[in-house]
Amino acid sequence: MDYIGPINPAVNAVVIYIILTMLLYIIKPDFIYDHKQNKFKEITFNNHSIPIFYIVGAIVSVIIYYILYFASYSTYTPNYKYVNTYPKYRYS
Repeated sequence: MDYIGPINPAVNAVVIYIILTMLLYIIKPDFIYDHKQNKFKEITFNNHSIPIFYIVGAIVSVIIYYILYFASYSTYTPNYKYVNTYPKYRYS
């Protein structure tokens, strides 16, 4: 479990993203949810509908990851266990 840690920005971003999307789904703010029709608002492109909830979720996930990445930039060390582990002999 080398990847789970308090300074790993990817894991922290996923946890915060799940919490925020659950809160958005429970609260159902007016810019995402249509309370009169009891459904999420949609944007239509070329006869294809995309719920605004998905667009907001994608944007929020990228923003959360970059905020956490740059906040932990000086303390985060990726797992380089498998870097430069070439065999000592050469194939010919």
